[in-house]
Amino acid sequence: MEYALLGLALAINFIIILVKFKIKRNLDAIIETILLVIVLFITSGSFSGMVVGSFASLFLSIYLILFPIEKKRKRRKNSKRYDVSLPKYF
Repeated sequence: MEYALLGLALAINFIIILVKFKIKRNLDAIIETILLVIVLFITSGSFSGMVVGSFASLFLSIYLILFPIEKKRKRRKNSKRYDVSLPKYF
């Protein structure tokens, strides 16, 4: 039963990552892949650790689907917005 749950969690996670590559959300997909590999590498010594790591990675994938990572855009030189920043002495 545990093997089926682990396989299901990993399969869903890989499907989500592949879908993100197809819809051009490369930054999310790359970060998820790196974190999945790190978690599985760290917890490779125990089966229960791999199960916990796989489900944590699955929940991270779901979170990143709902709230994607946004890249910062460069401002143009002639932007009408004012730069709101703290004074130099802070």
